[in-house]
Amino acid sequence: MSDEGPKGARDGRRPWLVVAGVLFIVGPILALAVVFLVRVVGEGEVGVVYVFGEVDPDPRPPALHFKLP
Repeated sequence: MSDEGPKGARDGRRPWLVVAGVLFIVGPILALAVVFLVRVVGEGEVGVVYVFGEVDPDPRPPALHFKLP
């Protein structure tokens, strides 16, 4: 005998609930990552990187930039 339970016990599960649950958890995490990782330097602006009290001497040109949070 096996300990899998009654035959057909897995047939009642709904795989779309698992997918929805994963999307419910992963979706907001990805959305927050995009918000904090992407920076846009507009036309006519210069991006200045200021980290741990020091300014990077090379300014960032106008474009889409990725940064670590």
